[in-house]
Amino acid sequence: MRLIDRVLFIFSRVSWLVLIVGLGGLFCISWMLMHYFEPVSPISQPATYWWYFLVTIATVGYGDLSPATLGGRIVGAGVIFFGIGLFAALLTKVAERLIEFSQRRRKGMVGLNVSGHIVLMGYRPGKTEEVVRELRADPKTCDRHIVLCSATAPENPFAVDHIDFVKGELTSNTVLENACVGRAVMVLIHGSDDHHTLATGIAVSSVAGETAHIVAYFRTRGNGELLTKVNRHVDVVRSLTVPMLVLSLQDPGSSTVFQRLASDLDADASQYRLNIPDGVGPVSFLDLFMAFKRRHNATVTALASDWSTHADLDINPRCDAKVRGGMSLFYIADHRLVDAEIDWEKLTVLVC
Repeated sequence: MRLIDRVLFIFSRVSWLVLIVGLGGLFCISWMLMHYFEPVSPISQPATYWWYFLVTIATVGYGDLSPATLGGRIVGAGVIFFGIGLFAALLTKVAERLIEFSQRRRKGMVGLNVSGHIVLMGYRPGKTEEVVRELRADPKTCDRHIVLCSATAPENPFAVDHIDFVKGELTSNTVLENACVGRAVMVLIHGSDDHHTLATGIAVSSVAGETAHIVAYFRTRGNGELLTKVNRHVDVVRSLTVPMLVLSLQDPGSSTVFQRLASDLDADASQYRLNIPDGVGPVSFLDLFMAFKRRHNATVTALASDWSTHADLDINPRCDAKVRGGMSLFYIADHRLVDAEIDWEKLTVLVC
């Protein structure tokens, strides 16, 4: 076993040049000898000998061509003895290169050649997986190639197709080039902290295409405002859940809408909840919707089955959905409506 291991070790250390020259030399010498011993046999003809040589060193052995003389058989034995070893060593080196390339790609050390893809700048265990699930669940982005860039993940955390990995500092030109950020259609930036996200956002803005949609997650307002001064087209997201983060990536401006609806400081509109008194209705949702819009410039967006915190919600109800006392409604308005402003008897009748 030691001798065999030593021979295999020697073959594994042979260079590409030696293997190629060895196979080429073996082919030429064996063909000339075969032609000498079997001058009239089809096996020695240039158009057929290459086939005999290939199937022999590959150990296929179809048997369609074989030497008939003793000298020819000795030459064939030499092809078997030397050719199989050289060919096996060549295949081993090819396999080693393929395995090496696969390992380098898994570790994010290979430059990609993709376009029209989504780039995720930064990896957060658990959160990033949830982002990918949300992207895969939406018909708009389910077929998009995804490239994850991270300086902390040791290798690609996703063992699935269409998700590549680039390792390195997010602001480096090497990472931006390897991830093909300049040809991406969507870029989501989620750095280790707000300063890291700001630096990454500036780097991405310098190479991203004009049509690329960039979303950056910040915990505080200040750094996000600085990034928008560098690139006013960046969609800044703060303190939102993963579904909201992905929605901002898919539909630009969504984060701004939700943030403004959630804030009482916004002068345009916010979202509020209102309990419907007992005895009201039943009335169709369309009539209630039109009455709220005409009398209070308020847009009803959802209904809750009762006044409790965990009531069943019906978001964007059908026009013929029935609304009655004991339910709650959610509406968008420029201020919170108080009971004194609402005449429920008139609201339940559509005024033309």
